[in-house]
Amino acid sequence: MIIHELGTNSAKYGSLSAADGSVEITWAIERCKENDLVLDWIEGGPPVAQSPPHGFGLGLIEREVSQSPGGKAQIDFEEDGLRVNLRIPLELG
Repeated sequence: MIIHELGTNSAKYGSLSAADGSVEITWAIERCKENDLVLDWIEGGPPVAQSPPHGFGLGLIEREVSQSPGGKAQIDFEEDGLRVNLRIPLELG
């Protein structure tokens, strides 16, 4: 659901709404005290004039990730595009 929301928002308002826009997605499992999924979503272009208010989708992402103990969502509107860093605790058997 998170990837769907990010992709939909990017296609409507962000980098994927422009012919020369791009999205870079990286992810990794970090094994510390707990196993965490770390996901980075980095948009390139078009320029972001200002930080728009969070809509339903980004609010949903922040709430869902933050409700998990140890979950963190960092959402930044940079001049050259949206940057999202998510840390989601995993329960591996």
